[in-house]
Amino acid sequence: MPVIGSGVGRISSGISPKFSPTLFRECSWRGWTASALLLIVGCTGSQQARPRTSNDIFLDRLKVDTLFLAPDGERIVRPMNPDRLVVIDAATGKIAWPANQCTNPDCPGRVDRSPHLFPWPRPFVSVQADGTVLERSPLMAAGGGLTAADQKLFDNYAEQKCPACLKKRKPASESAQQRQQYKDWCLPYVLPSAAQRLTELDLELQQLLARRPARK
Repeated sequence: MPVIGSGVGRISSGISPKFSPTLFRECSWRGWTASALLLIVGCTGSQQARPRTSNDIFLDRLKVDTLFLAPDGERIVRPMNPDRLVVIDAATGKIAWPANQCTNPDCPGRVDRSPHLFPWPRPFVSVQADGTVLERSPLMAAGGGLTAADQKLFDNYAEQKCPACLKKRKPASESAQQRQQYKDWCLPYVLPSAAQRLTELDLELQQLLARRPARK
């Protein structure tokens, strides 16, 4: 006959309890599963509760695939990164840069109505044998200002040029307006597969900024 003990919360069935490995494993598994589910739900809820910030949007932009081009024409598709470059071969110092496109309708580099693509390497950037990327400061001349060599590198970079258009241009005889037009024709190239995602992120950023209170 079952006996109810006098201790609080103690119930005895009159049957001596025996350790059951199977029951122990079953109870342990169920307990662990329930705890894990509560933890996951709690973490997920916390993430969903936190509003996205402009930094979140920036990090998402870095995940979008980008076309990188090396000066010799080699192509590689990778997510964008803070360095805005891809080291292809550290031993030879080969670097690929985000692709740019020339939208000049008369660009001689156009192929089947597709714009000419080209890299725009940053000056003073190099890669060491171990893959470390370095960007040195321009060298200063003794009398002040940049050295002639570094000034030429800087000026060449500042005025972005389409290599294909440059072959038929005569910059020395061009007006400032003409030079600016050639520069305006050069734009960052976006992979068709990435365009939609970038548009969504840009819209999200605009909406986020619009919700911010105006500064007084």
